[in-house]
Amino acid sequence: MKLFRKFPAPRLCVVDDHRKWPLTPFVMSASHTSSRSELRRRSQNLRVRVRPFAQLDAEDFAAWQRLEDKCRNGNPFLSAEFVQSATTHLGERAPLVLDICDGRDHIGLGLFDAVRHTKYLPLPHLVGWRTGHTFLDGLLLHEDREHEAAHAVAEYMQSGTHAWHGIEFQTAAVDSPGMGTLTDVLQQAGNAVWQGRGLQRAALVPSTAGPERLLTSVSIPRARSLRKGWKELEKRGPVSFEIVDAAECSPEQIDAAANQFLELEAAGWKAECGSAMKSSSEQLAFFQDLTRMLGQRGKLFFSQLCVGDEVVGSVVHLISGREAFAFKLGWNPEFERGCPGFQLKARMVCEAAQQLGHLDLIDSCSQTDSFIERIWPDRRSIASWVCATSLPGKAALRVTQGLKMAKDYLVTNFRQLQGGGR
Repeated sequence: MKLFRKFPAPRLCVVDDHRKWPLTPFVMSASHTSSRSELRRRSQNLRVRVRPFAQLDAEDFAAWQRLEDKCRNGNPFLSAEFVQSATTHLGERAPLVLDICDGRDHIGLGLFDAVRHTKYLPLPHLVGWRTGHTFLDGLLLHEDREHEAAHAVAEYMQSGTHAWHGIEFQTAAVDSPGMGTLTDVLQQAGNAVWQGRGLQRAALVPSTAGPERLLTSVSIPRARSLRKGWKELEKRGPVSFEIVDAAECSPEQIDAAANQFLELEAAGWKAECGSAMKSSSEQLAFFQDLTRMLGQRGKLFFSQLCVGDEVVGSVVHLISGREAFAFKLGWNPEFERGCPGFQLKARMVCEAAQQLGHLDLIDSCSQTDSFIERIWPDRRSIASWVCATSLPGKAALRVTQGLKMAKDYLVTNFRQLQGGGR
């Protein structure tokens, strides 16, 4: 293991682009050496542990929650409440918990499955723990100690005290400051990092949102359609938009908002395909338990579209760190001509600066080509991310990514190659 520190191995470029091939070596500068020495000195009192979720106690959970509150880039799918709800009600396997501790305080945490191999790294390694309701993975890193925590992860993965050859995330926010710090530190420690092309997921930055931003982000036909839909809703009564925030409302109000959401979601297409939360007792118990626990911590809010006294559209948002995540959407199909789903997302652009200005970002949790992309103006980069931390792991990652690039090249240029062979 000392060889890794003395002679850093070549690193993979953090792109999935054949034009960047071949791999370029990483040269350790004097400033890098100095910064790594300083990080090593500061991390001497840190402890990295990997334990089954079942071994954590109440003090561990309290430290976990404190860490989440101190993260610059949050992730509710890495929260203790999410894990507990999923493993209790959905039959999900419990994750391994990697935590970086300074005494009893956590400065970093990740949830993983230990796997034998994947298509990206054909050796035993750690893969970010996921469920059917997970829209983001990665690490929770204390905003004031991101570099220390990342350095501790690098030291642990290169320690030789385990059988893992790297770390893999399937849906990482690769443009976030936290992932940027983790990538930089791991590369500086001589590890190989690869990042896929991924997707640009719709998001909303409240500080730059407002009615003017909506006008500049939607097309003229879309703006016309939104106005027409709003008028359709007004035929049924006064239309309003409201935020039901667990930090400001009673538990009874949050329960009422959660039940209203469940009814709306079950009234639409999700019920027909069996993906609504009320489609099964297990899904329902998961949702109720999750919203109850997050509501108790004030880490939850609902955005609602109302026609008169009736809620016709609702989105449940999970809060982690300084970010919110649009977890689930439900709307009344009887008001379909008014496009309540579109109207909800449009009103969020208009109202976010005033009502949610304390948040840095709202993640749509949407898929590629979602209707939200036509309304929300901002984007965040979501991609697969792999770091190989051993010599065999780096060699294997080189081979698999070289093969992938060759395959992509052949598929892209098949017709041209076929024509040239005649």
